[in-house]
Amino acid sequence: MSSRGDRTLGRNYWMAGAGLLLILLIGTAYWGWQQRNLQQEYRLMLENERQQAFFELVEHVQDINILLGKTLVASSPNQTQVLLARIQRESSAAAENMGSFPATQQLARTTKFLAQIGDLSSTLAEQTAHGNLVRDEQWQQLYDLQQNVSLVQSELQELSAQAMSGGFNWVETRKELAARLKPEQTQQASGNLDNLEQMIEKFPSLRYDGPFADQNLDQEPRALSGSAIGQAEARKIAESWLPIDPSAYNLTLVEETDQPIPVYSWQAAPRSGSGAQYRIDISQQGGHVVWWMSDQRSGESRLSIEEASRRALQFLQDQGIGQIEKIGHTRMGNDLYVAIAKVAHDTIIYPDLFKVRVSLEDGSILGYDAATYLMNHHDRPAEQFQSPLTPEAMVDALNPRLYILSWRKAIIPARDGRQEVLTYEYRVQLEDQVYLVYLNVQTAQEEEILRVLVTSEGEFTL
Repeated sequence: MSSRGDRTLGRNYWMAGAGLLLILLIGTAYWGWQQRNLQQEYRLMLENERQQAFFELVEHVQDINILLGKTLVASSPNQTQVLLARIQRESSAAAENMGSFPATQQLARTTKFLAQIGDLSSTLAEQTAHGNLVRDEQWQQLYDLQQNVSLVQSELQELSAQAMSGGFNWVETRKELAARLKPEQTQQASGNLDNLEQMIEKFPSLRYDGPFADQNLDQEPRALSGSAIGQAEARKIAESWLPIDPSAYNLTLVEETDQPIPVYSWQAAPRSGSGAQYRIDISQQGGHVVWWMSDQRSGESRLSIEEASRRALQFLQDQGIGQIEKIGHTRMGNDLYVAIAKVAHDTIIYPDLFKVRVSLEDGSILGYDAATYLMNHHDRPAEQFQSPLTPEAMVDALNPRLYILSWRKAIIPARDGRQEVLTYEYRVQLEDQVYLVYLNVQTAQEEEILRVLVTSEGEFTL
C-alpha cells in the first residue's frame, strides 16, 4: 500500500508540476503576445507622431520661404519687422518639429540652419523696430538665404509624395533622410551661417479664393437685410434654387447653425434615387442664400476658362449683384472655381467676395458661396474711395528693386480683420517672382504683401 501510495503521490506531484509548467508557458506566451502588441502600438504611435511632425515641418519651411520673399519686397521698417518676426516664429516651430526625428549629422545641420534663420531674423527685426531700414548687404544676405532655403525643393517634393502615397516608413525616417539629404556645398547666407549641407523646402500647398479671401469672420454679418424667417419660408427659398420641379426632390432640413451666419441648412435628394444632390444654406435673417452646392461631377471639359468665367459673372449679374469683376480662378478637375468681387468708384472691393463653381463640360453653375460677401458688404460713402495721392506719386514708397507691372485702387481688410483700408494695389516683379504690394493711400505705408504663383490650375496668392 505504501509503495502504491507513493507512486500515486508521485504521479500527483508530476501532474501538478506539469500543470504549473503549462500555466507558466501559457503565461509566458501571453506576456510575449502582450509585449509584441505593446511594441506594435508604440511603433504605430511613433509612426503617427513623426508623420505629423514631418508635414508640420515642411509647412513651416514653406512659410519661411514665402516670408523671406515678402521681406525682400518690403520697403518700410514696420512691414519688414512684422515679416521678420513671423520668420522667427516659423523657424522656431520648424526646429521644434525637427526634434521629433532621431539625430543625425544631416538633421543636426538642418536644425542649426533653422535656428540661424531665427537668429538672423531676430537681429534684423530689432534693427527695423527702431525705424532703420535693412541695409543693402543685409538685403543680399536675405536674398541668398531664400535661395538656400529653396535648394532641395525637388527632394522634399519626392519625400512628401512618397509619404502621401503611404510608401514612407516614418520609424525609419532617420535612414531615409540621411540617405536622401546628402551633404552639398552651398554659399553662405550670411556671416552667421555655416556652409549648409542640407536645406528643406516644401512644395506649395496652394489655396486660392482671390487676395484676402480668408478673412476673419468673427464679426456680425453686415449685409443681412430683412426680418427673421421661419423654416417654411426658408424651405420655399431653397426650393427656388433647385434646377427642376421641386416636387422631384426630397428636401430635408439637416441642421440649424448659429456661426458665423445663422442658417437653415437643407439637403435635396432626387426622389428617383439617381441624379445630383444639393446642399442649400438659407440665412435665418432675410432669407439670403449663403451657400449652395451640387455634388454633380462634370464630364470631359469642353469650355474654355474665359467662357466659364463669363458664365460665372453672368450668373451673379442675374442675381442683381451690380458691378463686379473676376479676380481669379482655380481649376479643379473639370470644374472652374471663379472668385469675383464687387467694384465701385473704379475700386476693387476684396471683402465683398463671391465664389462660383462652373462646370467646364457644359457651363452649368454647380456652386455658389456668398458667405464672405454677406459678412462684409455694406454701404460705403463716396469719401471712402477718395485718395489724396495718385498711384504715380506713391511709387517712390515702393522698394526700388521692384519692377512695376500694373496698379489699381483696392479696398482690403485691415490687419484686425474688422476695419477696411483703401490702398493702391501694385503688381510688381522681383526677378522671376511676382508680388502684390498694397500701399495705404493716406500714408503710403505698406499694408500687405502677397506672393503670386501662376500654375496651370490658376493664380494663387500666399
